[in-house]
Amino acid sequence: SVSSAISFTAFLEENSSSFALPGYSMGNKGYDAWINALAQDKANKFGMAYNAHVWTEARLYAVMFLNEIPGKLGSDHNYSALKKAAKQYKKAAAALTSVCALYPFPPRDEVITPAQKNKSVKLLKQAQQAELKGMTYLKQFGKEIGN
Repeated sequence: SVSSAISFTAFLEENSSSFALPGYSMGNKGYDAWINALAQDKANKFGMAYNAHVWTEARLYAVMFLNEIPGKLGSDHNYSALKKAAKQYKKAAAALTSVCALYPFPPRDEVITPAQKNKSVKLLKQAQQAELKGMTYLKQFGKEIGN
């Protein structure tokens, strides 16, 4: 059900370290790890390209899912928080799409330039902040429908 999906999404975000493989991160902690890898020059173009494309696709599917919810639940609910959540996930997807543009897949070389690094960090922080806001709205909507 929609309610279960929202609750599970919130649970995953709050308990992400319990579900990620050792040495890996997901969700907000994943953004932190990604940004830190860039800052410490541990990132490479293959990883940047791969992760940017996978994370973008996931956020685009999240937006599609959130936009489908009103059709599934009907007119008995207030969808204000849900619409705000979808808008934030759309912003996250847009920022990640811009990261994809910096790192075409497959990569042509291994060197990440300082300009790419700086732009990537800025975009990843934008995506992270949008997603954090989106999660807040999503949790609010979950409470409104009975989570």
